[in-house]
Amino acid sequence: MRNKFLVLTACLVLISMSAFAGGFDDDKMKKKKKPLIVEPASAGGGAQVAKAAPPAVKEAKTETVVTTTPLQRMIRKVSVLIESSPDNCDIEVDGVYIGVTPVQVSLKEGVHHMKIAKAGYLDWSRTVKAYNGLFVSATLVQSSTIKEEITRSAGTE
Repeated sequence: MRNKFLVLTACLVLISMSAFAGGFDDDKMKKKKKPLIVEPASAGGGAQVAKAAPPAVKEAKTETVVTTTPLQRMIRKVSVLIESSPDNCDIEVDGVYIGVTPVQVSLKEGVHHMKIAKAGYLDWSRTVKAYNGLFVSATLVQSSTIKEEITRSAGTE
């Protein structure tokens, strides 16, 4: 039973391969006339009757459909060097704590929001476009200096 199945499968594969390779021409097959089958007359001496042959079983064509999924866009990592004045400032990139300055980090290529902060200083916050070899240098301003200047200027007026 298994051998018959394998032979039948092999025959179907060969038929579908030859049809796919141009072995059959549908137009030529459609134009062929159906053969007539002539049955012998009955014993009573009647006339012969011509009948059309039963329609041939049309071979089923198999089509191979290949579907592909789109490739994921490659995410490129780039190296960015971040320094600050003063040193040892906290760094956040896109709201995530990275470490303290100076540091070299690996980021996804593209736009990021960077925040550098230290107690006693005003925060340094910028939107940067990260690319390989980017050097970020932040100079933080002491917050006490600004408060004293505002107090002095308010007191002189």
